[in-house]
Amino acid sequence: MQTNESRDFIDDALEVLSDSNRRGMMYALTEGESDQFSYDELVDEMVERGYVDESARETFEVSLSHSHLPKMDEKGVINYDQENGYIERVPNEKVEEIVESLEEIEK
Repeated sequence: MQTNESRDFIDDALEVLSDSNRRGMMYALTEGESDQFSYDELVDEMVERGYVDESARETFEVSLSHSHLPKMDEKGVINYDQENGYIERVPNEKVEEIVESLEEIEK
């Protein structure tokens, strides 16, 4: 039987992962050699992976800092140190399972 806390967690994870850019960031964070990226490294990774076109980089950076990263931090899937410009994945086995499953579906 699921607890309310468990259901809320799943709802939060799915809300975060409902956006393709946020999924892409989670793929990068879970697949990388490190659980941490600088802001610029994460933007570069998103461009390299094809989630963001180089011509839309500046627009993406604005949405990243004002929307995506704060939401992901609020929902507990990352720690976003805005002052120092670092993004760190919060290790969570359930989130990692969901992310891996979604990535397989999107291939």
